[in-house]
Amino acid sequence: MKRRLNRFAPLALVVLLAMLTVGCGRRQAYGCRVDQIEDAELLELERGEVEMTCGNRVVDVSWSQFRRKLNLDPGQYKDDLRSFDQQFNCIYEPDRNNELLCQRGRNGKFETLPFTDDD
Repeated sequence: MKRRLNRFAPLALVVLLAMLTVGCGRRQAYGCRVDQIEDAELLELERGEVEMTCGNRVVDVSWSQFRRKLNLDPGQYKDDLRSFDQQFNCIYEPDRNNELLCQRGRNGKFETLPFTDDD
């Protein structure tokens, strides 16, 4: 039974995105993709940032948010962005205050990850 449900998980994500985009009036949602895993700059307190493109917005999420909320260490994927991008899904909704909704794998619960605009 569980295998049958797992087969429909990608479809459920598409349906969720469609509901967020169409079913809520003018509400829009955009999927995000990883562009770069950045090391910490000299004066940063955080260890590094993950640069992501969500629709037409480029955002930075700190490594600590990925470790704390999704149990992922971006540093392990610095040489393999594609594998890192496949570990989770993030959705950007313009009306949310600088937060992404992210899910580890296909069956995990959605967590909010704060972001800053890329500089």
